[in-house]
Amino acid sequence: MQDSQAEVTRLMEHVAMSRENFCRLKWDKAYFLNPEEYFSSVVSEFSHLVNSVANGLSSSELYNRSIQEIVPLRIISLLRLLAETEIRSREDDYKSLLPKEMDALTVRVSYTIYS
Repeated sequence: MQDSQAEVTRLMEHVAMSRENFCRLKWDKAYFLNPEEYFSSVVSEFSHLVNSVANGLSSSELYNRSIQEIVPLRIISLLRLLAETEIRSREDDYKSLLPKEMDALTVRVSYTIYS
């Protein structure tokens, strides 16, 4: 149990660092009306889920929760935001992975439209 809580702490520290980068970025209003509020709400749900698993939530309980709630969609949304924040915060590191005619912002718009 102690190892699980240590892993939760480590994971949430990484999310907190991403939050700092997220808040520094400019977000399109069409993407969401209040970026910081949205990020906080999905992080809260993610934290609750991770803590539940660390405290012994069984796989069957997790599955039942996943088919009854909107939480899985919100977790996917958070993971997409974390990935986008990482790419946009360190665009030079990822530039070689993007097609030459695209930048991180273009990828974001494309990813949002086609996902």
